[in-house]
Amino acid sequence: MHIDVIPSVNEARVIDLTHRTVIVIDVLRATSTIVTALQHGASGVVPVDTVSLAKQIAKDEDVLGGERFCKK
Repeated sequence: MHIDVIPSVNEARVIDLTHRTVIVIDVLRATSTIVTALQHGASGVVPVDTVSLAKQIAKDEDVLGGERFCKK
């Protein structure tokens, strides 16, 4: 078995992934952001799947943040 690791989405090329099994693990960006928020005084972090859900559950004193498609 041969395993290739691609550390960034910017390094992924369609030609390299065609007809191959691909497993994507996107934990470092989320966990780095969460740890940084907590380190800078956030009392908690609530991860959600969508922007609309974040807006729906947010309270007035909450700070919303996130990214979609690698854009803040």
